[in-house]
Amino acid sequence: ALPARPLGDRATARRLRGGTGETIWLDMLPGARLASPGLAGECSLQVLAGRVTVQVLGNQVELPTGHFALVPPNLSVAIHAAGRTPTLAVLHSCVALPDRLPFEAL
Repeated sequence: ALPARPLGDRATARRLRGGTGETIWLDMLPGARLASPGLAGECSLQVLAGRVTVQVLGNQVELPTGHFALVPPNLSVAIHAAGRTPTLAVLHSCVALPDRLPFEAL
């Protein structure tokens, strides 16, 4: 694992690299909001603890613990830690992501 990087004051990301894909662990405090202009390949976002709201193409889906969503490539996506407790989510990418993290705090 690479060192955790802050995403604003309410979230951190930790990258795990291996093989052709990549995994990013997202630790988010309640109310944290992250956005990406688009990811290079299709990804899955899985919620391990807490609850998030994911928005892609104007469609909003709420994901409780244990659920996941597929995120299409090259489309903007927004993630919001919607619960009252901290959220842990994992983004699995089928391709290696650029060195710059694909998410920014809103």
